[in-house]
Amino acid sequence: MRTAIRLLRVALHLAYGCLLTASVLRCMGPRRRAAVRQHWAQQLLRLLGVRVDLNGSPRCGTLWVANHISWLDVFVLQALQPTVFVCKDEVRDWTLFGWLLARNDVLFLRRNNAAAAAALVADVARLLEEAHTVVVFPEGSSSDGCGVLPFHAAPFEAAVRSGCSVQPIALAYADSAGERTSRPAYHGDIALWRSVVAVAAFSELVAQVDFLAQLDGAARRGLARAAEQAISARLAMVARRDEDLAHGCAGVGSLIAATGA
Repeated sequence: MRTAIRLLRVALHLAYGCLLTASVLRCMGPRRRAAVRQHWAQQLLRLLGVRVDLNGSPRCGTLWVANHISWLDVFVLQALQPTVFVCKDEVRDWTLFGWLLARNDVLFLRRNNAAAAAALVADVARLLEEAHTVVVFPEGSSSDGCGVLPFHAAPFEAAVRSGCSVQPIALAYADSAGERTSRPAYHGDIALWRSVVAVAAFSELVAQVDFLAQLDGAARRGLARAAEQAISARLAMVARRDEDLAHGCAGVGSLIAATGA
């Protein structure tokens, strides 16, 4: 019942977002539009029962690069800071989500099109020079969240051209007990609606967002490699910490049971 109610509320919230986008947002200035979009994303997370666990310091006006797990990633990051996203062109076809994203400061990358990719890099570099925060997912595809796919170097060219820093972001999802979960992942052959239902079915889903140290002063391949390694190392460290905590709790439970406390 809880899942059904959440899905109904999310559907109404999406309809509300479409109405906003098609009407009043068009009459607002850039700052006001950004604030409304951020608030809308925060409300979406609340309706889905998603809590954000933030670590580190987000830096504005930089290129944010993150590992990619779910459609939810976009709204988690948007809820933290008004940003411009770079997404693959197929996102346009997502039911309602795609329509909303296409009309709310999202840049789309057409794959296997060198001219389109070059134009996109130029657009991102210009936005960075204008102190916008731009988000890219350099893996080029989503994963199950158990690891990090190889990063493509091309998106980092915009940071090199603009002279802006790159801030890696490690994303992961956990249940209410703090255990890492891949159920929110949107990858492979899973349908979007199934992924949305999986997220809504959690009693509470925790989005773990770790903002890591900024990267500067390297060629695009060096930046891509450094960002990939930083995110991989952070995710591995958090996984080991969670495993140690789980073992510690299990040990305490066994001791309590043995002593009859």
